[in-house]
Amino acid sequence: MNTSKHSSSMHLAAGATSGLFSCVLLQPLDLLKTRMQQQQQHQSLLQPGTSHNSTLFGTVKQILLKDGVPGLWRGTVPTIFRNVPGNGLYFMMLSHWREFYHKALPKLTGKSENASKGAANLLSGASARAFTGFLAMPITLIKVRYESDIYQYKNIREAIVSTFKNHGLRGFFVGYGATAMRDAPLAGIYVAAYEQFKVSLLALNSSKNCNAPVQLVNGVSGIFAGITATTLTHPFDVLKTRMQLQPSEYRNSFQSTVKILQEEKISGLFKGLVIRLMRKPLSSAITWVVYEEFLRLTSHRTGLLTN
Repeated sequence: MNTSKHSSSMHLAAGATSGLFSCVLLQPLDLLKTRMQQQQQHQSLLQPGTSHNSTLFGTVKQILLKDGVPGLWRGTVPTIFRNVPGNGLYFMMLSHWREFYHKALPKLTGKSENASKGAANLLSGASARAFTGFLAMPITLIKVRYESDIYQYKNIREAIVSTFKNHGLRGFFVGYGATAMRDAPLAGIYVAAYEQFKVSLLALNSSKNCNAPVQLVNGVSGIFAGITATTLTHPFDVLKTRMQLQPSEYRNSFQSTVKILQEEKISGLFKGLVIRLMRKPLSSAITWVVYEEFLRLTSHRTGLLTN
């Protein structure tokens, strides 16, 4: 879909709507990812002779026994506070960066706009995500700590007050380096892969006369792109979570990487990947389908009103 004709406010509204759908539907998977990534840290806090079930089933069982089914949606409120405005701002910035890079790259590289399209999509996604990730970092940190059972916060206010009291304003940006190293490449790879998968699937759809609905094409493209980007950038997600939950033990990205490799080998950097692969591609697919459908329906409605 050509989204350049839409206003900034439309991109903002479409992104916010898609973020709301995604975070409410998939919060249980986000919670499970956080809990499973914290398991290595939690083991060190347990009393000698006790154990902790770090399997997916064991984690779900533990949450259900302690908090019931609603416990699977713990952290939904901070997720909404982060994802809805954050998603809206991301898509608004993405539309601006796309327009900028699609015009600037051909001039800088001497290539045609079509030849530089992939690079423009990659840079657009990375730039938009790095910017919005910084603005949303305090909410992201509070969300992760509230979802974790290490801190045992009773409410979000307690999480905010405790973080400020112990670490000051700087404490709200712990893990931003790892977050940027995860989110900027992830978003860049995702946007480039999404557009490429969509072009390929639309061409296949046309050549085979399948007449598959565009929503299905967008959804499948989103899933494939999500799997690709998520797998490549997952180690940075592990680093970010560890640094936010245990900043005294995981002080920076380099030290955290060395510590994880020494204690858990390479598999430690992919802790929670299965959960994230269950969540992120679905989240991306839902987000982009709702986003593009919102713009399509709004454009159609606007066209009817102006005719």
